[in-house]
Amino acid sequence: MCAFTIVQDETYFLEIWIKYYSRFLCNKDIYILDHNTCKPEAVDLLKRYKAEGYNVVTVNNMFSFNHYWLKSVVEDFQRFLLRSYKVVLFAESDEILIPRPDLYKQSLKEYSLNKISEFSSLSTSKGTLRC
Repeated sequence: MCAFTIVQDETYFLEIWIKYYSRFLCNKDIYILDHNTCKPEAVDLLKRYKAEGYNVVTVNNMFSFNHYWLKSVVEDFQRFLLRSYKVVLFAESDEILIPRPDLYKQSLKEYSLNKISEFSSLSTSKGTLRC
């Protein structure tokens, strides 16, 4: 399983995001798409994460808020990651996915892998969990 997000000049939420998803995944299984970050504190944070073994991938677009481009980049990167991972989780840097603890006593990783296994047993194609 891996997780990825996309950021531009983000520090506050990215640190929370990394801290949360790092509880379930190795650094090498976490990807940060960097969309034209230029604020010095955000650039430094991305450099630190890269040095710690997180995958920081640069993506470029001249517009900050082009939803068609964003959707396309996320879908393409997810397809790319699905070649190597059974489960690929995408969440914006201000999004945290938590299985309901009253229904699911497992970790996020166990929950996701179990849900994909359930889905795969019903279908021959790769599944997508939408949250």
